[in-house]
Amino acid sequence: MGDRRADIIIRNARLIDGGGGESRTGDIAVIDDRISAIGTVGRIAAAVEIDGRGLAVAPGFIDVHTHDDRAVLSNPLMACKVSQGVTTVVTGNCGISIAPLSPSETPPSPADLIGDRPEHYFKTFGEYLDALDADPPMWLRRSAIRRYAWGRWTVSIAPRPRRRSGPCGAPSKTRSPPARSA
Repeated sequence: MGDRRADIIIRNARLIDGGGGESRTGDIAVIDDRISAIGTVGRIAAAVEIDGRGLAVAPGFIDVHTHDDRAVLSNPLMACKVSQGVTTVVTGNCGISIAPLSPSETPPSPADLIGDRPEHYFKTFGEYLDALDADPPMWLRRSAIRRYAWGRWTVSIAPRPRRRSGPCGAPSKTRSPPARSA
C-alpha cells in the first residue's frame, strides 16, 4: 500500500475468504470502496478504523432462490438482504419472472408473488433490464414465456414418449398449468 492512507481499516477480524479453507485473523484495508490489502496492514492509518476482534468478515452471500424480481426495482438498496450479508440475488425462480410478460389481468398464483398488477411486468426482457441499475443474474422462466408467446397461462402439450427416466426425460403431462404445479 506504500504510504497511502486507507479510507477504512478493519483490524484483527476473523477473515473468511469463501474458498473453503480455514479462517484466519487479519486486517482489511479499503480505499475508494475497494479492498486494497488483506492480511496485516501494519501501521497504515485510515479515516475510519474498526476493531474487528470477535467479528468475522466474509465475501457477500448469494441468495439463489428469491422472488425479488420486482423488489430490486422498488427497493434497490435491498436492505433486507444486505443486512443479512446477501450481496447478490438470483431472480426468476419457481417458473415465474417479471419479463417478458404483459398480462392484461392479475397474474395467477404464484406469479402474483412478484407483482399483483399488470403494470408490474415488462413486455420484453430488455425493457426490464433497462429498468435496472445493474443486471442481476436471472432465470428466464416458463410461465412468463408461455403467457408472452401464447397469450394465456396454460397450454396444451402433446404427449411425447419418455426417452429416459428422471429430470432429463420429456414431459408426460398433456396440460401445463401455471407454475404452481410444475
